[in-house]
Amino acid sequence: MSISRRSWLPLANWLIGYAVALVVILPLLVPMLEGFFASFRSQGVTLEDMQANNIPALQFPTCLFVGMALWLIHPHHHPFVTYTLALGSSAAIWCLLPALVSRTKWRGLEVVTSR
Repeated sequence: MSISRRSWLPLANWLIGYAVALVVILPLLVPMLEGFFASFRSQGVTLEDMQANNIPALQFPTCLFVGMALWLIHPHHHPFVTYTLALGSSAAIWCLLPALVSRTKWRGLEVVTSR
C-alpha cells in the first residue's frame, strides 16, 4: 500500500498497530514462552525424524492438489508420511490455478501479490 500510494503513512500505521498489539499481548506471551522453553518440545526435531517424514519429490506436485488421496494409490511404510502429504493439500492451489491461466492482464499490485 505504501508503494502504490507513494506514502509512508500506511506502513507507519501498520508498524504502530503491531507495536501496540505486542505491548498489549506481552503479559500473556512471556509466561507462555517461558513454559515452552522449559519443555521437551523446545529442543527441536531430530534429523532422523525429519527424514522419516519427507515427501517424495515426484509425488509433491500431485499432493498439492489431492493431499491424502495420494496415499490410496501409493501407501507408505511409515505411518506419519500420510499426514505430511495432507499438509500439502491446500484450497489455495485450486484458487491460484484459474488466476494463472486467466487471459486478463495483471496490473499494479496484482503482479506482486499473485506470483
